[in-house]
Amino acid sequence: MKKQKITQTSVNTENRLLKADEVASILGYSRAKVYRLMQTRSIPTLTLGRNIRVPLRALMQWIEEQTTPGAAL
Repeated sequence: MKKQKITQTSVNTENRLLKADEVASILGYSRAKVYRLMQTRSIPTLTLGRNIRVPLRALMQWIEEQTTPGAAL
């Protein structure tokens, strides 16, 4: 049986684990603010050893839950 080569395009981006700077970019927050949110578990996190990551899918769901219906920018 031939092994399938895994490429970046074959990985579902929805399952990505984000670093603090990536979350900061998505939310428009500073990295320090995101670190505080991650530390207090105010946003969904996943701990891998000493690393804390934010699953993209969970972050998008969290954003949706925090959004007030009818709120306009």
